[in-house]
Amino acid sequence: MLPDRNIAAKADNRVEAEKFLKKLKEREQKETDVPLYLDFAIIYHGLKDYDKVFYYFKKAVELKIKILFIIVDPEWRELRSDSKYKKLIMLINL
Repeated sequence: MLPDRNIAAKADNRVEAEKFLKKLKEREQKETDVPLYLDFAIIYHGLKDYDKVFYYFKKAVELKIKILFIIVDPEWRELRSDSKYKKLIMLINL
């Protein structure tokens, strides 16, 4: 279901993306043992809310969740010029 969330956000279908975010937040409340940080980051990336993307990536790294894909995947290219990206890379010791 994750690709649908990203597609909705990238297609400027903010209403649909917000529905996915609401469902994700509800799931986060119910399943407190399941980290959903990457799910949030992907949706916010589609919405181009990069501050929230970096917030959730940082939370993922703090839990030792691997996010190395942002280094090689061209989908995340626009984040690489942001100063928060460099800080994130230092946080994962690369």
